[in-house]
Amino acid sequence: MSGDKIAYDVLMWSAGIKACDSHMEITQLDKKGRLPVNEFFQVATHQNVFAIGDIACVLDSQGKPVTSSAQDAADQAKYLVYALPFILKNQKPPFPYKNIKHGFIVNVGGKWAIMSYNGIYLTGWLAYFIDELAHLQYYISVVGFYKAVKCVIFQMEIYSRND
Repeated sequence: MSGDKIAYDVLMWSAGIKACDSHMEITQLDKKGRLPVNEFFQVATHQNVFAIGDIACVLDSQGKPVTSSAQDAADQAKYLVYALPFILKNQKPPFPYKNIKHGFIVNVGGKWAIMSYNGIYLTGWLAYFIDELAHLQYYISVVGFYKAVKCVIFQMEIYSRND
């Protein structure tokens, strides 16, 4: 870095999965290299700097850092879209960000998966079936129902041949 300064009104930076060394000038990073933010995603030491996603250290209701995922980053972006107009007008948003726990489904081979969602924990064929339904839902949104069903059936045939 040359140390040159650039004047700007609004700076949006969308890159990487961790804070870079240049952020050390802004604030102290946490032990995972993330920027501490408040409930409105303002960086702790600079109220005019916002951070979301992997770069932000978001705290839950007990004050513990929450895990980062793509779903969390999408939720944070939606919240910041809502809250930013209030903040830019020097108003406090009506409600702060609340982290939502997202479930997960992991296919562990063949027709076997592990699922955790809203306190429900499943393993085995049923979790695999729910995973396939999740894939079907996504594929329908992208390519339509008929092609989505063909794709899921093809995947089931290919990836479960050795079962």
